[in-house]
Amino acid sequence: MAACAALLLVLASSCTWAQNQPDHPERKAFTVGVTEKFNRLDPAADGSGLSDAMVLASFQRLLALDPVDGLLKPDAGSCMFLDELTYQCEVSDELYFTDGAAVTAPSVKFSIDRAIALDRSGEAAVLFGALDEIEVLDDSMLLFHLDRVDNQFGYALAAPLASIVSPNAYSPDRIRPASQLAVGSGPYEMQIITETRVGFTAYSEYDGFADPGQQRLNIQRYDSPEIVRTAMSNREVDIAWGGLDSQQVAALDVQVEASALGTTRDGFRRLTDPGGRAWQLNWSAESRWFTDDGVRERVAAAIARVRTDRSLIPPGEPGWVPAFADTAQVETGEPLRLSIGFDASVADEPIRAERLRAALGGAGIEVELVPDGISTDLWLGENRPPTDSATGWLMNWLENPLPGTEERNAEALAAYESADEQAEKDETLGTLQELAAVDLTVLPLWREDRVTWMGPGISTSDREYLGPGGQLAVWGFHW
Repeated sequence: MAACAALLLVLASSCTWAQNQPDHPERKAFTVGVTEKFNRLDPAADGSGLSDAMVLASFQRLLALDPVDGLLKPDAGSCMFLDELTYQCEVSDELYFTDGAAVTAPSVKFSIDRAIALDRSGEAAVLFGALDEIEVLDDSMLLFHLDRVDNQFGYALAAPLASIVSPNAYSPDRIRPASQLAVGSGPYEMQIITETRVGFTAYSEYDGFADPGQQRLNIQRYDSPEIVRTAMSNREVDIAWGGLDSQQVAALDVQVEASALGTTRDGFRRLTDPGGRAWQLNWSAESRWFTDDGVRERVAAAIARVRTDRSLIPPGEPGWVPAFADTAQVETGEPLRLSIGFDASVADEPIRAERLRAALGGAGIEVELVPDGISTDLWLGENRPPTDSATGWLMNWLENPLPGTEERNAEALAAYESADEQAEKDETLGTLQELAAVDLTVLPLWREDRVTWMGPGISTSDREYLGPGGQLAVWGFHW
C-alpha cells in the first residue's frame, strides 16, 4: 500500500493502472469499451450493433477491403477475373480453423452457399445477385461463375457475410447460437463470451490481411456512456468506441484543446473519421403503411426540415447526387399514429429519436418511440454498410424493396455493376439514388464524425482501425 501511495504521488496514477501498462509483466488484456450490444457470432445471421465487429475479428474472408487506400487485398486467398463472368480465387496454403480443420476451397464454397441459403434480410441476395454457381476445382482453387457482369463482386467477398466458417462446427441449414464460441480462422480466437464481455486471444495460426495488434483482447460492454467515461478516467479501457454522448465528447474536446500534447487529462487522444456515421430512417416491410405512397411521402416531407443528408451515398463520392429534396411542403392530413424503434444502447439515440418525433408531430403524425423495438413502423439507426461501396451504401434500400419494384431495382443495379467508364458508373449510380428517393422506404437523415478515444501507449495508422464498412476493426490498434 505504501508503494502504491508513492506511485500515486510520483506518477499521478494508480497501481492498477501501472499494472495495465504495455510493458508491465502483469499487463491485462487490451480493452475496448462500448455501450452497444451485439446479437450474432454467426456470419450468416442478421446482426446489429457490434455484431460485425465480432465477426470480423473471428473469421477470415477471401478478400479484405483496405480502409486506408480503399483497395481489395488478399486475406484468405487471392482473386482475379479470368473473364467478365468468371472470378477465380485461390485459397492460401496452411490456413486452419480454430477447431484444427484446414481452410480449403470446399469450405469457402460451403460458407457462401450457406450464407445465401440462410439469408433472411436479403443482404446475400443483393451481394451475390450475379452469382450463378461456385465450382471447386481442387482444395485450393474455386471459380465463381456469374450470370451477368458484376464489377462489385469482389466487394461481396470482403463483406462480413462472406466470412469462412468451419463446416465441422456450422450447420448448412441452421444458425449457430450466439452463446457458442465462434469457430473461424480470423486474427483472433474467441475464448469467452458473456452479456458484458467477449474475450479473445491472438490466433497463432492466422495468416492474412489483418495482423492482430495485441495478444489478449477484451470487448467490454457498459450500461451507459457515463460508465464508459468513468472507465476512461479509471484507465480501465484502452479504447472508447462510440460509447460517449455529445456532452461528454464536447467536455473532452475542451481538455484536448487545453493540452499541449493534444490529449485529455487521462491521456486519451481523439481519432476522427470525418462523416463516418450516417443515420437513416427505415420503413419496416411489416408496417401496414409500408406500401402507402401517401404516408411515406408525408413522413419524408415532415422530416425534410431536420434532415441534412440528401442521398444514401456519402457526399463527395463519385456519382453522388442530391436525390432527396432539402425542403418539402408539409401537409398535416388525417391524424396518423406511427411507431419508431431505435437502439437505446447507442449514445444520444433517444435525443435523435425525439428530434424526429417533434418534426413528425408538426405534420400531425403522432409518434410512439420504442427503445429496442423490433416490431415498429420505422427504425431509426446508423447505416452500417457491409462494405464501403455503392452496393453497401444502398443495402438498406435494395434488400427491402417495395412490392413490384424488384425487377426495376435489379435492372438498375445490374446497369451500374456492368458499367465500364466512370461517366457511365456515375450516371447509373445517380439513377439508383433517384429511384431510392422515389420509393422513400429509406430516408437519409444526418452525417456525423465518428469519434474514437485512444488511450496512452496505444497507436494506430490512419483508418486501419476501421473494417470494410466502417465497423470496429480491433486489429488496427497496437501497443
